[in-house]
Amino acid sequence: AGFREVAVLDGGLNGWTNTGGQLAGDVTAQRTLDRMTVEEMFVERDYANWLVLDFTSGARKDLYRWLPVRIERVKATPANKAAESLRTAVARYQRQVPGLQIIVIAEADAEYARIEPTVRKAGIRNALYLAGGLRAYADTLNKQIAMWRQKDQPLRFPSCRG
Repeated sequence: AGFREVAVLDGGLNGWTNTGGQLAGDVTAQRTLDRMTVEEMFVERDYANWLVLDFTSGARKDLYRWLPVRIERVKATPANKAAESLRTAVARYQRQVPGLQIIVIAEADAEYARIEPTVRKAGIRNALYLAGGLRAYADTLNKQIAMWRQKDQPLRFPSCRG
């Protein structure tokens, strides 16, 4: 009972496609294989092996406490210099953190089309991208915080006096 020929797919489906493996099925769904939902980020933010590559302006540093502890700010530089500095930074973290997982954040989802080539040029193959960007994460956090505050308030019922 069981399988005789089993292999571990290093890097998951992203690893498979990055090495030229073909996928079959829903093309729209395939485009989101490298996206991490804001809810997943919120739940997994305390994992010790996460590194966030922050391509935002840095204006929302107030959100850093809600992100994984390792954050590398990527400053706006020419693509070739950005790729080299990314390669160096990721190599430094890989020496320190076994099983390093990388998540890329931008202000909004639309910016990833500009960022992805730099990430690939840096040799980073299994990065995940925060779906909706930091704006979507902030919106989700605001809703979550509002629910926490509401939970701490006693229920108030409307008066039935007429």
